[in-house]
Amino acid sequence: MKRLTTPPLHLLAALIAAIGAVASIGHAVDTAGRPPNFVIIFADDMPPEHIGAYGGTHKTPAIDRLAAEGTRFDEAFCVSSMCTPSRFSLLTGKYPGHCRAPSFLRNNPEDEPYNISWNTELTADEHCMGEIFS
Repeated sequence: MKRLTTPPLHLLAALIAAIGAVASIGHAVDTAGRPPNFVIIFADDMPPEHIGAYGGTHKTPAIDRLAAEGTRFDEAFCVSSMCTPSRFSLLTGKYPGHCRAPSFLRNNPEDEPYNISWNTELTADEHCMGEIFS
């Protein structure tokens, strides 16, 4: 199993660079000519000690197998204290304030910064990881 223990900002920069590289060439292809598989698991309020691969006592055999066969991130950087803006950032590679979906932003006076609110969708013009890696 590979373990990444670099500082969180370096991981974020590497993730953004990887997404940009894949987007610029259109397809990421391994030596066998097949696109790689990416599995990202989002979980709210779930500490790592609830997963066996992270030293937990709970039985999580499927997640443990994925962790053993792939690359596991041991550190991450959260761009917002709310789950939806953080998911937006991970899926699109953008800061939450760059989302212009009407349900994502509260109505603020023009001279004040945007407040991040709950989001229910990505707009059609947003490119996300699933689209980039397909």
